[in-house]
Amino acid sequence: MQAVKIGDWRGTNAGNFDPAAISDLRRKFESSAIDLLLARAEALPAPDLALLRAIYADNRSASEIASLVHDDPRKLRVRVRALTKRIMTPIYAFVVAHNHTWPESRRRVGIACFIQGHSQRDAAVALHTSLHAVRRHCQAIQDLFAAHTRPGEVAA
Repeated sequence: MQAVKIGDWRGTNAGNFDPAAISDLRRKFESSAIDLLLARAEALPAPDLALLRAIYADNRSASEIASLVHDDPRKLRVRVRALTKRIMTPIYAFVVAHNHTWPESRRRVGIACFIQGHSQRDAAVALHTSLHAVRRHCQAIQDLFAAHTRPGEVAA
């Protein structure tokens, strides 16, 4: 695998890859797309990372993995598509690259909502904070992202 810079959130590496297309498990992709996807996946929780590694690095089918974990292959495919689409967005890479500079509460909200994919309500419950505080932090993160996005670049 090539070394891929995770902090390249502005899309210079991700610009060629359509998140919807790369999540199509029937297709094969060039190694640079898979390397980028797996590099970005490093920030995910261990079960999600293991699932994506099994699918993309080990070339295992969703049916094969589903039989090992005693789950429905359709649910697994939906989960892989959702994870892939999330981690290929510029805001995901932005949060991964910048969350270490934020206050603790904003960092926790950014990880819960933008990296782990929780809803704001679920993040509020998990983080034992108010929904209002989570909404404020999410809006602040989106504002930071917009401020760092190049003019003319499409923000996710």
